[in-house]
Amino acid sequence: MLTRLILSVWTTTGEKGRIDFMLINSLIGENTVLRGEFDLKGVLRIDGVFHGNVQGEGKVLIGENGESNGDISANVVIIGGKVKGNIIATEMVSILSTGTIIGNMQTPRLIAEEGMIFDGKCIILKQENPEDDVKLGLEAKKLARFTRKSKSEKKELINK
Repeated sequence: MLTRLILSVWTTTGEKGRIDFMLINSLIGENTVLRGEFDLKGVLRIDGVFHGNVQGEGKVLIGENGESNGDISANVVIIGGKVKGNIIATEMVSILSTGTIIGNMQTPRLIAEEGMIFDGKCIILKQENPEDDVKLGLEAKKLARFTRKSKSEKKELINK
């Protein structure tokens, strides 16, 4: 299943345009329990429960009601739900205020909102391109907003 989010934006000149926000290749929906190994190329969103390891290139989004029980290795990991396992991110980990991590993590960039829970050790790796911080920060904000949206708001974004 491919889901493409397209957002309407206004340019500085006041013209309305559209941007491609995110392509979600894989979705583990609410009330779904999945067990196994996941080789990632793209974006994985977990709103249900996943038992197993996630590995590959791309982004992993754990929704507020989502839960991952296993290790995650990806470029970007955004956590709004629960993760029980170790995380290795090559670009960034962002823990939202509703997020919980029980395990260790390694990443060159960590964003942690007030109210999040983290029980483990964190190793901050040396960044290859520190000038990418602004770009990654903006991307994290966009992904966090999407992770917090209600079902009706998400459908509205997808259907536009």
